[in-house]
Amino acid sequence: MAAADIAQALTQHDKVRRSTDIPLFYGRKDKDTISPHQLIERLARAARVANWNDDERVCDEFFLCLRDKAISWANTLDNVPGFDKGNWASVKAEFLAV
Repeated sequence: MAAADIAQALTQHDKVRRSTDIPLFYGRKDKDTISPHQLIERLARAARVANWNDDERVCDEFFLCLRDKAISWANTLDNVPGFDKGNWASVKAEFLAV
């Protein structure tokens, strides 16, 4: 691979990385820099940019950005009979219902 190709690949990688940088979400108004609806929109845009083509990947990215009270909320999903934490539509609906 030529040096120019490597530089172009690195530049593209950096653009995707910045576009998919999801802010941390605490579930606390005093700490959050983004609203729940904005977080969902940010995830949707990141998924398009990075070609996250399956629900499980989007859910993984979502759960990885959670902290503090938001993690406690996510853990309650384990107590919902039959709830699939890998189904983005279900996770998103529960998150926005809080």
